[in-house]
Amino acid sequence: MSEIIVKSAKEEDLDQIINLQQTNLKRNVNLEKRKKDGYVTLETSEDVLQDMIKNELVIGAYENDKLVAYLICLEKARLDVNLDALTELQKISKQIKINGKQLNDTKYCALESICIDKEYRSKGILPKLYEYASKQLGPKYDYAIGFIDQKNPRSYHSHVEKLGFLTIGTFDDSINKATWNIVAKPLRAIG
Repeated sequence: MSEIIVKSAKEEDLDQIINLQQTNLKRNVNLEKRKKDGYVTLETSEDVLQDMIKNELVIGAYENDKLVAYLICLEKARLDVNLDALTELQKISKQIKINGKQLNDTKYCALESICIDKEYRSKGILPKLYEYASKQLGPKYDYAIGFIDQKNPRSYHSHVEKLGFLTIGTFDDSINKATWNIVAKPLRAIG
């Protein structure tokens, strides 16, 4: 494996992001592989991805010019992008507390989606993505908030056990038929 470079994604990376997302979407991965390898629950449309790339909210990990992983961030002010889990977060953010403060009263960005190509998992890419996110977004935000489907233990383990995210709540999403763990970590402490 060559050196992995982490940087903000560019518009020319859009097709690679969509291909990696489609390959790993829950509906495209059989149950056995979902349990073993994890999956992406939320599909981000091409239009939304283009907007996020322009605003430097998509972080990519690259081997040479090949995108091998991505992390998509959403700013609190942009949580109206028609993603059901994010809409639900807005509704319940007044009820969730983190370090004694209501989540709604903090500056946070939502981690909308993280995906690592199967061939590159368990190679230290996830911490690199979050370290870059911390540098990019840490000056503007206090916390990174993520949502992990309770049926995706690989992702939950990676975030909570390996990266030290805290579980701060749960909610049921009837549209995606999922129960989400809400996890959080101070952005300045990621990595």
